[in-house]
Amino acid sequence: MIEPIFNSAFAGRNFPNVSLNWKTGAAQLGVDVTRAGVSTFVGSDGFVQSAIADTQRIDYSAGAAGLLIEESRTNLLTNSEDFSSWPSLVRVGTSSTNTLFPDGQTNDVALIPDTVNNIHLASSNIQTSVAVTSTVTGSFWFKNNNSPAFIVLFLSGDSATSSNGRVAAFFDPTTGNLENTGVANGGIFVSASSRAFANGWYRLFVTGIVGSAGGATGCRLNVGFRSNSNGSGPNAFAGNDVGGIYVWGAQIEEGAFPTSYIPTTTTAITRSSDVVTLPNFSNFWRAGKGSALVRARPSAVSGIRPLLQFDDSTADNIITLRGNAANPELYVRNGGVDQAQIDAGTIAANTSYRLAGAWAENSCAASLNSGAPVLDGVATIPTVTQARLGSDGTNYLNGHIEAIEYYDKRIPNSALQVVSSAAGYQSIIGSVFRDAIIS
Repeated sequence: MIEPIFNSAFAGRNFPNVSLNWKTGAAQLGVDVTRAGVSTFVGSDGFVQSAIADTQRIDYSAGAAGLLIEESRTNLLTNSEDFSSWPSLVRVGTSSTNTLFPDGQTNDVALIPDTVNNIHLASSNIQTSVAVTSTVTGSFWFKNNNSPAFIVLFLSGDSATSSNGRVAAFFDPTTGNLENTGVANGGIFVSASSRAFANGWYRLFVTGIVGSAGGATGCRLNVGFRSNSNGSGPNAFAGNDVGGIYVWGAQIEEGAFPTSYIPTTTTAITRSSDVVTLPNFSNFWRAGKGSALVRARPSAVSGIRPLLQFDDSTADNIITLRGNAANPELYVRNGGVDQAQIDAGTIAANTSYRLAGAWAENSCAASLNSGAPVLDGVATIPTVTQARLGSDGTNYLNGHIEAIEYYDKRIPNSALQVVSSAAGYQSIIGSVFRDAIIS
């Protein structure tokens, strides 16, 4: 356990008692992480790297540094980097290359459509462990290698004779842009997107419910080509047996949004959840009143997305700043009874926001991105014993914590807007000004 550094040098002044800033790109003192097994993150150099167990993942996958906190996921697809071993390569060849791949290595695989006037497709192993009604997300990295056609990423159900329940997404190989989506044979499309990475690479995503028709029993990921962005899968055209795409890092995971890459070889691999806490809680906590700020970037805005939570290891006594779908909240619960649930505005996936909250007996308030505080004047403050980041023990942020501040006092409403400003979260407001507004 790393001993936390709280701002004791500022004793007697109105600086935060706890100030942690992952936007610096450095692991922060006073933070414990429990996470076993395989996990990855994107480093400041843009390459995908492996993370040591029980360490902070300072991730740059969204362009800026943040502490990545995710739920547990399994990559159900085997041979995630060895496309040449996939069981179905239909009129596409594979070749080794000398291109720098997302993990910083070279001599990996390119998919190249041959000259036959027909469909061109690579299909993954069939995954019978996926229920036919499950929402799944498929993804892989690509880099253009003079591709003669649009890229098709699609999930399909497994049956003995056909690909049922298909959901598809079409991407421009030169820009990585999503061009169109399609479904076939009873699939239910949910979403698709792309994300740019270093050295001309893109990670492509498609999410849907597959295998719901035709006696399907599972799910497979397919990478194909199409001469246009219409339809639901590959179509007939003649490649040139030269141009294609570099490919890497395929993944199928159960869930409505993608998470960090989980490499596999011959078996499915599970990444454990990130359990993040602030130790030595009693050193900084003040019972009955307080304030906090969190700057966060969620990858999705469905369900409960905890940011900073104080509780007693139960669901009965809670003080938390969190996302609740697209609503950022200060939520207070005492003895199993909701006390305050303040909606401070609206947030969006993959977009940073700053949420500040203050609490005391019958006096709670929250401010989003320097907005006017939203108030709740009736609340009993619970007794709590621990601090968690990015989780309440059941729900996970599935995104990035960029910075937090905690004050052992109830900040005035007029000060919350300053604390939730772009300057406030970094504690760079002049000490005289800060002392004037925070009492």
